[in-house]
Amino acid sequence: MLPVSIAESVTSCVSASLNEAAKVITETFDDDIQPFSTIEDQIRLLPIGQNREVNRSTIEQRVKYLNDRLSATIKFAQDQFKFRMRICLREYQPPAPGFSIVFTLRVCNGNQHGCETDSAGDTTRFEKLFEWLSRTNPAIVNRWEALDDTGQAIPADANLLEAYSGKQLWPNEPTADVLLTQFESLALANRKKPNITYVAPSMMRLSMAQGRQVLAATAAPGRALAQLRNTDQLEFASFTTDASGAVRSTVQTIKRPLASFKQWSDDIARARITECARFRGTGDPTLIGGCAGYKLDASSAQVVQDCLMGKRCLADPSEKAFASIASMIRYNAEEVEQRALALPKFAVAVTTTMGDFEQIAGTCLSQNRNDPSEASLCVVRANANPANAKMIDCLRAAKASGNSRSRDEKVPSRWNFRQPRQTTNRVRVKCWKDPERNCRVHFGERPATEGCRAPSNVFTD
Repeated sequence: MLPVSIAESVTSCVSASLNEAAKVITETFDDDIQPFSTIEDQIRLLPIGQNREVNRSTIEQRVKYLNDRLSATIKFAQDQFKFRMRICLREYQPPAPGFSIVFTLRVCNGNQHGCETDSAGDTTRFEKLFEWLSRTNPAIVNRWEALDDTGQAIPADANLLEAYSGKQLWPNEPTADVLLTQFESLALANRKKPNITYVAPSMMRLSMAQGRQVLAATAAPGRALAQLRNTDQLEFASFTTDASGAVRSTVQTIKRPLASFKQWSDDIARARITECARFRGTGDPTLIGGCAGYKLDASSAQVVQDCLMGKRCLADPSEKAFASIASMIRYNAEEVEQRALALPKFAVAVTTTMGDFEQIAGTCLSQNRNDPSEASLCVVRANANPANAKMIDCLRAAKASGNSRSRDEKVPSRWNFRQPRQTTNRVRVKCWKDPERNCRVHFGERPATEGCRAPSNVFTD
């Protein structure tokens, strides 16, 4: 950092050297380092022979690779800065003191310090810098970060002085409740087109629960989740002035205040709660919460009702069952979480979680190793409700009996042939009634899933 009293000529050297260092960083960031928001696609496009599976391990490897590239770039920029400073100041005797680059986040305002650009390129570049700053410790506004020998960010010397003073100082960071209100306004404005940078929830100090509630508004929910930290403690940096008038940035740890969104409605919560209430056939808030992955109990009946009726829907995600929500929006859920994932569309008496589903699938595969179609049908049959199970049995019976699209081919003698009441130029169907199973079997150009229907679902002759 530049002391206030430095000579004008040295100031010129610092400015020119910083510009060269900044050029190295911006050009490399923009041209040679891919965005963190597209990590999944980067893994899928790796060269043949490398692991292209998107999972927690490959994500962590890719994040480390990108962060190492960032650190190497910033270290090179630091070396370039120091080299140019030595050349620029070589005439000074005694030699001028050493200089280093340090980084910090600032709050822009429209007075002394404004942000004049908001292009997509600038946003992506900032996301990369924020990832680098947050690699080991949360990035904090107005706290200076130096570089270690490998180019990673570490807290700088606490005795660093601010070059500005008085009214020229950069603003302090707003309080956590103000940041929450500001983010809510941003999320509401971007509800229809989620294009909020994924670093915003972390940068604006949202808690893990708050961040989960607004992930639908972020451009890269997976990375937004990865940035959030589950802690009740927050670090804030504020400016302090000592007896000599020198201004420093001092970091304090405070407890996160209790605050919640005032207007935001969580569409992911609504979808999960509605799905669980519909397919599990229950109105019990506790059971719905366990299925959906939200903290709901007997006192949450109004919350459930509001979500189902299209009103404002906001609930706290539960830690244990969050895989139910995370599976929709992120790539790195732990295996134990994935296996605990609730599957409300399956019959609750048979399959309640992904782990149950995997066990059934394994059994069906072992029973039908040479028949993938039958193995798939076995899985569907195991998870079907009674009406759909009857339909599958009818299909199997029709297949075993030698079904055909021609009336003259083999048809069980107990089946009564009936012409369809409706035909179109695209679908021509012939139907037989199976009195033993009390359902109808259709043959023709309709999908196999429509092959047999319960009486309540078929047309009346």
